[in-house]
Amino acid sequence: MSVTLNPHASAASIMEMPMVEIERLSFWYGAKQALKDVAMSVSKHRITASIGPSGCGKSTLLRCLNRMNDLVDGARMEGTIRIGGTDIYDPALDVTELRKRVGMVFVTTLLLLAIVVLMNLFAIRLRNRLRRTYAMSAV
Repeated sequence: MSVTLNPHASAASIMEMPMVEIERLSFWYGAKQALKDVAMSVSKHRITASIGPSGCGKSTLLRCLNRMNDLVDGARMEGTIRIGGTDIYDPALDVTELRKRVGMVFVTTLLLLAIVVLMNLFAIRLRNRLRRTYAMSAV
């Protein structure tokens, strides 16, 4: 995948060219629609956050960018996704090469559980320390 740049374009306009373009993206897992008519673009060198409640389609959208949903039986997509100007659902595209270039980071609940455990241990230590302090002051 490569982006063909206009040789007459200014540096500022090149920096603002969308790296990711999504148009009219809808996605289904069987009969259940997970995404409906999503449209967005992400410029190069920009940080973009996707925030929403559990089950609203954030991970499904990210999986579409890497074509990971191709591996899900009964999954179906409509719309266009371009990365660097290339349609990532073009049949001629090498999906393995796409996945090498489009990295994915997934959140794991194990980290959250570890933080909760550490907070509970800290709370127990603090409670014990406060009990000892009040017991000594009462003497």
